[in-house]
Amino acid sequence: VEYWSTIEDDNLINVDKMAFFLQSEFSNSEADQIWSAEYFKWKLG
Repeated sequence: VEYWSTIEDDNLINVDKMAFFLQSEFSNSEADQIWSAEYFKWKLG
């Protein structure tokens, strides 16, 4: 059973979308921003 597929993307073009999704869906709107594109690029880089 495969629940998701792995996508390799050296350009990291979807990092902005991922950070926006996580910040808007899984973070309190009054809290500091914990999800950002820069954070993911640093973490993945």
